[in-house]
Amino acid sequence: MAKTNNLLATLGSLDDDDMDLGDLLTAAGNLSSLLRGLVGDTSGLARKLGTSPDDLTPAAQAAINLDNFLRQLEGEDVTLSMPHVQAQHQANFAPLSDELFEQISLTQAVTFDEVLAAVANEMHQAAKNLSEEADSLARELANLAKAARSGNKQDMLLAAKAASAFILAFCKQLDILAKQIPGRNMAEKKEQDNLYRYQQALKNYGTQLKILSSVKAASIEDSKDTDASLTTLTRNLGDVVQASLHSMAVTRDAIFGGKKINK
Repeated sequence: MAKTNNLLATLGSLDDDDMDLGDLLTAAGNLSSLLRGLVGDTSGLARKLGTSPDDLTPAAQAAINLDNFLRQLEGEDVTLSMPHVQAQHQANFAPLSDELFEQISLTQAVTFDEVLAAVANEMHQAAKNLSEEADSLARELANLAKAARSGNKQDMLLAAKAASAFILAFCKQLDILAKQIPGRNMAEKKEQDNLYRYQQALKNYGTQLKILSSVKAASIEDSKDTDASLTTLTRNLGDVVQASLHSMAVTRDAIFGGKKINK
């Protein structure tokens, strides 16, 4: 009931005059999280039930149409398994080469592809010796930036889908670490709560990244609104990953160093 009330409050705060794509995606992410907690694989269940369009509300039908649209864009022959997640800290994994990333400053980046490339580079630098999953996510964001710049729609879809998969893998890594925190003081409990919050934010961003990338790839003409939403999403994604990596470093130092987390 608390989740439902929060969702209603979120929907009620939307202003019809100022509502934009970001508002809709945020509301959709909240609704998706709520339904996933109640049903599980909501899209898979809807496909399995084969419900008649006449029995669905316009919103439900739109959701089914969007799901079908994304599946068609990605292609029925495209599959991507969940990347392997390291349960324990491995500081000796081989980071990706710096040559795979463009040396663009985020403060000077303007266009969507420039912001994406800059975020990818910063993420790669921060992920070294911390998370192979986050480093792989950075690589896919760099690939997405290159595909967007060249206008290669198929590569955009593949990179966005791969990035979403690595976001989930990184979330799994954060979840494993969170469960290893003993919670011996308030600081440790707070760090554990941070790791759980980061996971939820990252999962929502992963969904939005796939949707917006699909919209951009399917658009005949460039859309300033879509690019602006992608730019904002990319910056937010980079901020949360950076915060997650910092929390991961603190947590691993406490777990493997036998220290308490004190802030």
